[in-house]
Amino acid sequence: MTTPISDNFETRIINELMLAQQSIKIAVAWFNSKSILDILCWKLRGGVNVEIILHYDDVNSGSESSLDFSEYKQLGGILVWAKAEKSTMHVKFCIIDDRVLLHGSCNWTYRAFKKNDEILNITTEEPETIKSYCTTFLNLKEKYNSPVSLPPRTAYTTQNRIRKSPKNESVVEVHNLL
Repeated sequence: MTTPISDNFETRIINELMLAQQSIKIAVAWFNSKSILDILCWKLRGGVNVEIILHYDDVNSGSESSLDFSEYKQLGGILVWAKAEKSTMHVKFCIIDDRVLLHGSCNWTYRAFKKNDEILNITTEEPETIKSYCTTFLNLKEKYNSPVSLPPRTAYTTQNRIRKSPKNESVVEVHNLL
């Protein structure tokens, strides 16, 4: 059974994640919801296995809205960066306990949750569909599971934003915020 959701995406995602007992597998292009990251850390503390595959770009790893995944990783969460040189990882799905599937057009960002026209489907009781997404997740994880040298956490001041570009870590960009 698939139920389409057209609003309150973040709340619906959090509600589903809260029910996880064994595993959470997330493959989403863009993710900057601190509320969801906090829930994932809480689930890790409770013994749930959590894996995330994210598109590797400035939105996820080099901007003011990027999340700090250090606590998540310290708690044992797996984070796989899908580097754009191989291809753009543009999927948006989450598998909970290999029995609930969240999928659709919705990235896990403020913009998607509050500003965009999006759709989120919640699929249950469809084991073959969910199994297919599990296979896709494993294939993406295998494809992108190579070490990525990440830039240090972005340093911000009120005057300037300084960061290393994920495309060329030897290049340092300075952006005036005035």
